[in-house]
Amino acid sequence: MHCYVYYRVAATQASAARALVETLFARMATASSAAARLQIRCDPATGKPAGVAGEATWMEHYPGISPGFVEQLERQAAHLGLTSLLEGGRHVECFCDVPPCA
Repeated sequence: MHCYVYYRVAATQASAARALVETLFARMATASSAAARLQIRCDPATGKPAGVAGEATWMEHYPGISPGFVEQLERQAAHLGLTSLLEGGRHVECFCDVPPCA
């Protein structure tokens, strides 16, 4: 199972949010089978970061997670104060690989 978390970050909060995300990644490292990744929305035509003036959409990606991971992740994000730096909160979605055809 893979977990994706996306949210908006104001430019004025980007540095503080980045530091907290790195701390969050370190705390969650033992609960995922591979290193977490942080990505930013980009313009498909230019490949450069895109967003409305003064904010950007970020996405955390956690591959190879187990049941219960999301609850632990969100507790840690709140405990660190990350959620208070965001515009509109964190949105979590999980995906599994499609099973092979029979």
